[in-house]
Amino acid sequence: MNIILLIVIFTLGLGCEGLVHHDHTMSNNSVKPSFNDKPCQKNNDNNAYNKFTKKHIFQYGFNTASTYEWRMYLKDLQLCNRSRQSFIRKEDEARVQKICNGSGRRVRGNLCVSDSPMMVYELNVKKNCQVKLLGNGSKYVTVACDKIENGCLPVHYEKTQYPLPNKKRQRCGSPA
Repeated sequence: MNIILLIVIFTLGLGCEGLVHHDHTMSNNSVKPSFNDKPCQKNNDNNAYNKFTKKHIFQYGFNTASTYEWRMYLKDLQLCNRSRQSFIRKEDEARVQKICNGSGRRVRGNLCVSDSPMMVYELNVKKNCQVKLLGNGSKYVTVACDKIENGCLPVHYEKTQYPLPNKKRQRCGSPA
């Protein structure tokens, strides 16, 4: 009984930080929010889309069934520092862009989910770039969409999901 009470108090004291998305703005707006409040708003980092593609779109082909080749790929692109990683095939890059431009549905904030599934490769990366393949499959993809120069593009990979997204939600890239 005391252990359960201690866990509840500890959880309440921490505020479940890891479970809730927080808006990091202050009342005086001295801190920039981590995400825009709706899709296709200006992102001050003009390189945000390029960073996204390096982290989540295959830059070249290799044997995705080989943990050794995954390790070489991640080392080559200096991506060993992220423990959970997701990648999409290069031939689906245009489809990923279209999530932000009429082929995606708004989830919340600037997050949009694809209308159709695409092949996603997921893996865990441990110390020394040791790779554990978690699998691959056709999934719906959720990305953050921001305006980069003159286009609305994905800048952050949020997650994948299996169920069909809610088709009643507003399309991303369309006027609010």
